[in-house]
Amino acid sequence: MSAKPLLAVVIALLFACAASAQESRIEAIENAQAEKAKDLHPYVPNAAERVIARLENGFFAPPVGAYPWFGSVLSGGGLAFGPGYRRPFAEDGVVNVFAGWSIKNYKTVDVHVHLPEAAEGRLLFDVRARWVDAPRVSYFGLGNDSVKGDRTSFDYEPLTVGFNAAVRPVRFFEAGGGIDYLRVNTGPGAGAVSIEEQFTPETAPGLGLDPKYTRSRVYAQIDSRDAPGYTRRGTLLRAEFSDYHQDGDGFGFNRVDLDARQFIPILRENWVIALRALASFTDAGTGEDVPFFLLPSLGGGSDLRSYSSFRFRDRNRLLLSAEYRWMPSHFLDMALFYDAGKVAEHRSDLDLNGLRYSYGIGARFHTLTANVLRIEYARGEEGGRLVFADDPCEAVDGAAAVYTDAWTSMGQEAEAEERRDAFARYQVNRDLLAVAPEALVMHCLPAHRGEEITSDVMDGPRSIIFEQSENRLHAQKALLVELLAG
Repeated sequence: MSAKPLLAVVIALLFACAASAQESRIEAIENAQAEKAKDLHPYVPNAAERVIARLENGFFAPPVGAYPWFGSVLSGGGLAFGPGYRRPFAEDGVVNVFAGWSIKNYKTVDVHVHLPEAAEGRLLFDVRARWVDAPRVSYFGLGNDSVKGDRTSFDYEPLTVGFNAAVRPVRFFEAGGGIDYLRVNTGPGAGAVSIEEQFTPETAPGLGLDPKYTRSRVYAQIDSRDAPGYTRRGTLLRAEFSDYHQDGDGFGFNRVDLDARQFIPILRENWVIALRALASFTDAGTGEDVPFFLLPSLGGGSDLRSYSSFRFRDRNRLLLSAEYRWMPSHFLDMALFYDAGKVAEHRSDLDLNGLRYSYGIGARFHTLTANVLRIEYARGEEGGRLVFADDPCEAVDGAAAVYTDAWTSMGQEAEAEERRDAFARYQVNRDLLAVAPEALVMHCLPAHRGEEITSDVMDGPRSIIFEQSENRLHAQKALLVELLAG
């Protein structure tokens, strides 16, 4: 047999083998798909996901009109609840009013007006008024060596009315300031020992006074976190200067607060190292002092976690904190933490000697952008303490993008009505975007207008849905070029 007929036979055999192999692969794939189809069923969320969904339904969907408010009046006051009313207006303005009462008889009334933004969202304006009545705030004395047994209480009743303006030229940077009227009334505490029974104006500066301040503030911050309420990566650097101006009582002062946080993801964010450094400094002029109830403090669920709220007070403070987090599920983080800090009369004494410390373990239930519930057990020099903390801020607060998808996909048509009812609170509309003033809107298409997203949002200036779709086209073309070239 000549070479050419032999070559033709070989090629024919190769094509036959390739065709047979291709048919075998197709048959195997079809068989695998048929087996998988036997086990198809609607997605059933696990227990943790059901708990988070319920909490999101109650806490995170931005309310319109009357709603139940839950939160904290002041550190140490316990869980508070009460009526609230929220109403969006204009393009992205929001009025939010609520009143709360806690299980320890702490009370608050809060009025917050977020005014419509200017310059395409780069200029932000807020007006706020807040009244608090906390009848049993703790005071242990001044300094890092104050004694736990000297615990007393006092009534703390501040009223704040103020205006804030900020500029955000880029997403990661913000600078601003404001001016407030601050009136603070104090009185005997409702605890076992009232403050005036154990301390004097020398050991509790400002005892018995009800000062009034004009407070001016300026701040700047760099924030690359995914969201303020919950993140696994990014940096926060914030500096704020406040001038507490007062005429008459000798208690005018300045305060500087510095806050640095770093979140370091490891192995696709399965583990996270969270670091924090916080420092506060006060400065009073000649003949002036800082009232004890406005001094920087440490102790409570957000800093030295094994100590009670306001355990340490003095003119200056330093806090260092580290956490190692791991994620056993999508909505649950576990954490090991260590806090160390101190307060001091003089800035030069804010060193690493004599630090008070806390360490422990905790669990955090969260959404993609906010912690829902934090449960921790902390130990320190004064024993152990169980910490419960919730953060009912809206899940989209601070988000850079709000992304949605169709509620009913192919093959789920029988569940369409049930899904519309279940997901109605998660519709992307103007009210939701008012909570996330910087967010762009995305959708992977096709969309069901009036269901998961409203037409005015989909066609609005913050929508990049069709640009997103075009980018996907280019990505698919690039993939085809790569496959064909290979």
